[in-house]
Amino acid sequence: MSPLVSIIIPCLNAGPWLAEALASCLSQTHRRVEVVFVDNGSRDNSVKVAKGFKDSRLLIIKCERKGASAARNVGLMHAQGEFVQYLDADDVLERDKIRAQLAQLS
Repeated sequence: MSPLVSIIIPCLNAGPWLAEALASCLSQTHRRVEVVFVDNGSRDNSVKVAKGFKDSRLLIIKCERKGASAARNVGLMHAQGEFVQYLDADDVLERDKIRAQLAQLS
């Protein structure tokens, strides 16, 4: 069976870019991904955007400690994957990125 890859996204007020970032994760050609979205106290619509994705592979977590590092660590504690991909909430992954990296590992 192919490995599960956890994509951890810390987020603070990234509403304008978040939908594209999440979509790029959930549309990977390597389908065994989980997306761990960690809200770090956003005051915009970031959480609403994340909740708009009806996908069982998306986990939404709130982080009380401030800062991207703290949010990444909280995401890592919840991650179930054999491999981890960090992604900023205003970035996107190429559709084949995870598959290509796993192929390089094997």
